[in-house]
Amino acid sequence: MTLADSGDDDIDVLSDLEVELNGETIFEDDDAFPNSVPFAALDPIEFQAQDGDRLRIIARTGVSPISSLDALSLFCSDGREQDLTDGESPAVPGSFQEFFNEEFTIDLGS
Repeated sequence: MTLADSGDDDIDVLSDLEVELNGETIFEDDDAFPNSVPFAALDPIEFQAQDGDRLRIIARTGVSPISSLDALSLFCSDGREQDLTDGESPAVPGSFQEFFNEEFTIDLGS
């Protein structure tokens, strides 16, 4: 299974991203630097999961108080996909602030 932007590409996020599967961290970028154009975006995140598993996505600002997170989807190698987020770019009152924290139940169907 792959977590990527809705175009099945790299993930743009300003600035840090954490992904949990069933309460365990499976990915964390916490360097406080932007991961978007013109900087290096994050590679799609690959992991093993099944329908019913819980996926939490947490995004935080870093050294800059600007916030942005791509629209994200899950992709299976057999072509099934699940849209998760529409993309976020809220106003955040400062650096090092959480601006997105949501849990999803994986449901790609059989």
